[in-house]
Amino acid sequence: MKGKWKKIGAFVLFAFAMLAVPTPMVHAIEMIDQGDIKYAIDTENNMAVVSRGADTIVNAVILEEVIYEGKAYPVVAIGEVAFMQCYRMKTVSIPDSVTSIGMSAFMFCTSLEEILIPDSVTSIGEYAFYHCDKLKHAIIPDSVVFTMEDQAIFGECEGLESITLPSNLKIIPPGLCFSCPNLKSVTIPSGVTEIGFRSFSECQSLESITIPEGVTKVDYSAFEGCANLKEIYYPVALKGQLEETAIPKTATQIGYKVNDNGTLSLEVLYIPEGITEIVIPETIDGKNVTSISGLENSNIKIKCNKHAVSEWGKDTAYHWITNCSVCGKVDNSDKEKHSYGDGTKACVCGYVPFTLKMEEKNITAMYGEEKMITFDVTATATFGTEKIMYEWFEDGKSIIKGDVPSFGVPIGKEVGTYTYYCKVSCGAYSVQSADVKVTITVPKKGKVFCHTRSGGKYKIVKNSKKKKEVTYVKPMNAKKTETIPDTIKVGGATYKVTGIAAKAFQKNRKITKVTIGTNVTSIGAKAFYKCTKLKSIHIKSKKLTTKKVGSKAFANTHKKVTVKVPKKKLNTYKKMLKTKGISTKAKYKKL
Repeated sequence: MKGKWKKIGAFVLFAFAMLAVPTPMVHAIEMIDQGDIKYAIDTENNMAVVSRGADTIVNAVILEEVIYEGKAYPVVAIGEVAFMQCYRMKTVSIPDSVTSIGMSAFMFCTSLEEILIPDSVTSIGEYAFYHCDKLKHAIIPDSVVFTMEDQAIFGECEGLESITLPSNLKIIPPGLCFSCPNLKSVTIPSGVTEIGFRSFSECQSLESITIPEGVTKVDYSAFEGCANLKEIYYPVALKGQLEETAIPKTATQIGYKVNDNGTLSLEVLYIPEGITEIVIPETIDGKNVTSISGLENSNIKIKCNKHAVSEWGKDTAYHWITNCSVCGKVDNSDKEKHSYGDGTKACVCGYVPFTLKMEEKNITAMYGEEKMITFDVTATATFGTEKIMYEWFEDGKSIIKGDVPSFGVPIGKEVGTYTYYCKVSCGAYSVQSADVKVTITVPKKGKVFCHTRSGGKYKIVKNSKKKKEVTYVKPMNAKKTETIPDTIKVGGATYKVTGIAAKAFQKNRKITKVTIGTNVTSIGAKAFYKCTKLKSIHIKSKKLTTKKVGSKAFANTHKKVTVKVPKKKLNTYKKMLKTKGISTKAKYKKL
């Protein structure tokens, strides 16, 4: 083991000691607890950071903002070692306000099964998901930028099967996925220029690796211990460097170089004992393979994979005539007219008007998520001229037809499980896609969701059998008349609307009238601040108090606003509203 890598063991011991140390990412003025998660508040820079999760936490929900002394602080980061050794934690929800995940943030979260990193995150610290043994799939958004300091981010994740790297990635940091024995596939983005030491070492399930042409450096032991690696493709210029990367002797090594016309020429550089046949890919890094060398004096057979160049035959049947651009093999099909078959082969000669791809999948989403759930089928026309039609089904019922290869499940779809599939056709030929099962779940406490029937966004604040309450966060779309309802229904349950969040309508230039429901007990600071066209306010609630209505809640609304309130609250509310910034010229009426 190289000396540079010995720092892992030392760091692990150091990280345990860090558990009692507050996150260094902010000047922590105050620490506050919100459920099972502690946040550090930086009042000087107006932000908050996740400081520590409770050891007993199972499903972590990180807030988008925390309230301290009546002021909202956006949660911008998950601090170093924030959830380290939270052995029971299975899921974590990260809001779009978070931009960074600190060093060792989820280290040794051995029960973590699922995590969705939002596009807002731009940096992930070293050892962030080290030893998350039950994490199977990792998707890193394109917004994330790695450096050579961000090592072992997914090191020793024993259950990790696949990882999707940012498409614009330049550097693969050291030990990114070292010792992930179940990692089966990884695609190195074409823009990568450097691969760090031990980045994929001991990944015993990897069978194939392709290194893009832009890579200029592959550090030592990058693929050491990949015992089942069968083939590796890399630019010929890297041959000298790769001799030090400990590529297993089980792998066939094939170098390539780019020709002047943009195609690739291959050169076989190493063949393990016992290999009798080599399958040549059609493309590498998006470029067509056109020739191969290095086997002139061997008995190795070349097998071409999808190299056929298709063209129309000259007979009236219009069958294929094919030839391989690498080995030159020609195949003239029998001259029979095209006849549509049983859905797997359209013609006896093998001609099909299109090929279809859509993987079977299960999708779980929260009710009222702001982003529409979308999926599509990929139907590739054989000649590019075929007219392909799509028919989408929900639970066996046709819901949309036409030239629509993508489908979106509407925001606000009721709680439940739905099965979708698509029938794709061209003339008499038809293929049904795989099923996509979409399960819509009830939002968890603290989650913001869209309620399309009332047109608002809400956050669940209480979700017990006896008490179900939500806070109105903001409208989905600005409109002239707004109503804060008494209750809303989610998944068959009724929730009381008991609050209006701070800044819910701040600087809303469209609203002219608002009705506030009977169950509202609190209104956040600046809730209607600078709603200059707001001329009519109806307050049905009898439960508001000066303490429960935030500062400037009604400041800078229309100068001649009319306020209607319950009869018994007229004098009380009149005094209270004046302290909250409402115009001194406001008119008050009884409901």
